[in-house]
Amino acid sequence: MEPVTISLTEEISKKIKYISSTEQISIYDAIKAAVNEYYIKGVRAQIESESIQRLYSEDVIDKEILFKLLPAKDAEAIIIGVESAKKAYPAAKNVWKKANIDI
Repeated sequence: MEPVTISLTEEISKKIKYISSTEQISIYDAIKAAVNEYYIKGVRAQIESESIQRLYSEDVIDKEILFKLLPAKDAEAIIIGVESAKKAYPAAKNVWKKANIDI
């Protein structure tokens, strides 16, 4: 394992020490648990975003629902991305067809 040095704010340091004492775990394990939790939340958010994007692109959900599920900027990005992909698909399909690539 590679050693890493981190600097914590006083507030975060107090929280880590509190977790360490109440859970009766080392500070290392408290930090490791916090990092793992943060990572898992990020992975879940990515999976959820990709799932919502797929549902929108397959017309399972509409724009109204999309804006209720996601922050406005994320919803707008999905709408632009899906519309661009739908416009580009026929041209890409022709290129693949000419290159004898089955899609």
